[in-house]
Amino acid sequence: MQTVDKKQNWTAVAVLVCGASLFIMSIHAQSQRYPNRFPNPSGPNPLAQSSPTAGASSISVCVVDEEGFPFRELAIVKLSDGASQTVLWGSTALSSEAKFNNVVAGQYTVEVSADGFQTQQEGLTVTGISQPYRIAITLRRGITAMRLDQILAPRARKETEKGIAALKQGNAAQAQKHFETAYKLAPGNADVNYLMGIALEKEKDPTTAEDYLGRAISFNPQHTGARIELGNLRLQRGAVDAAITVLEPAVLASPKSWPAHESLAMAYFRAQDFEKAREQTELAIRESKRAAVEPQLLLAEVLIKLDRRPEALRIVQSLVNQRPYLGSLPGVREVLEDIQANKGADREPQ
Repeated sequence: MQTVDKKQNWTAVAVLVCGASLFIMSIHAQSQRYPNRFPNPSGPNPLAQSSPTAGASSISVCVVDEEGFPFRELAIVKLSDGASQTVLWGSTALSSEAKFNNVVAGQYTVEVSADGFQTQQEGLTVTGISQPYRIAITLRRGITAMRLDQILAPRARKETEKGIAALKQGNAAQAQKHFETAYKLAPGNADVNYLMGIALEKEKDPTTAEDYLGRAISFNPQHTGARIELGNLRLQRGAVDAAITVLEPAVLASPKSWPAHESLAMAYFRAQDFEKAREQTELAIRESKRAAVEPQLLLAEVLIKLDRRPEALRIVQSLVNQRPYLGSLPGVREVLEDIQANKGADREPQ
């Protein structure tokens, strides 16, 4: 059974979400429209060659919101190759997808940013074989809108706010520095410990992140955000029972939080307690007002395990009817095939 990273669950659901129209601006056009955000690089840019290159590929970056729909606001997409120090800019101004053509082999970083959303980054390896690459990135609100503990001292609050701003810009390393300063001033503050955990998770230090998230919970047992993040990290490393232990109080403290219900549902699923997983997915769907795609797809998977395939089929078909693009996704097609073929007894969520 594969280890499932909750934060990456259903990522495939977003891959073909974007509309049919594609839009990409050259760096020259971008610098004219957004002169402060798109400086012209010096020297040639091998990512933006105008003539075809042998072995070159295309990259399509699809941007979606937390509900799985195409991102309808302006998002800026940056494609960079650290080895050659070159950058290409794109935009979703006219659609939710940016396409980069004639991309040569290399190790790339795809960065997507939008006002009011957390900047997201993904790595992408492009081989020397010419082929199309598609990558889906979900922009999320959340950490930047949290309400800080009112008893936080002014200097600690200032450092914490700077750290949150850095997280919003996608700079987890800088955010960590600000949170470390705030932590020295307020080591017993739950929010500061929680934010340190978030920054460390983004800096690929899950072990230390778990330590800070655990401290946040010890200072505030009802800190739902810390419980969800800690539960997700425990699921990533396969500690299913430990994840359930930390997530069950989260849904009691925040019964209206659909992410808390969804995380607990995934933990129950991993523990093969499918009836409890069903209950939590249904609560997640209800509290999200049926807007979130992920818990609905998870519920279909749970119902397959419970041998209730007709119900699972209705859920998936309803989703596809509401969002026709979902029917083209491999993960959704596999669920439908499993249901219709009366199979899927050993499947995991995609």
